[in-house]
Amino acid sequence: MLINSDKLSDSKTEQLHSILQDHHDLAVCYAMKEEMCRLYELTDYQQSVTGWTKWFQAAKESEIPTLVRFAVRKEKRLPGLAAHAIHPISTGKLEGFNNKIKVAKRIGYGYRDDDFFFTLIRYLSIPSVRSPSHKKS
Repeated sequence: MLINSDKLSDSKTEQLHSILQDHHDLAVCYAMKEEMCRLYELTDYQQSVTGWTKWFQAAKESEIPTLVRFAVRKEKRLPGLAAHAIHPISTGKLEGFNNKIKVAKRIGYGYRDDDFFFTLIRYLSIPSVRSPSHKKS
């Protein structure tokens, strides 16, 4: 189970520090993860660009192959990462709805009529259908 460092108990915090002292690369990756979380909290675009640029540079200088590969891939998406400072949106709801469509398609074993399937998708998008209240009458 993954838990943010600020929610760890004292004993778990001690265990974490002990592990990080014994494993240098893991400690570097952990610090980089913490900095990445901080970057997602920024609300100024230019600060975000500067922060992400420094993060990419530090990741490359770490010479940890996986971290370097991750930084190289993400660096290409710098404008989108920095835009999160201005528009902090998530794709969580979209992914959840896509999953609901996938389940409906699987339950129906496919649909011969596309119009019916798209009508079903529109029906599933009605808020009262998406999250029905489970009140007993």
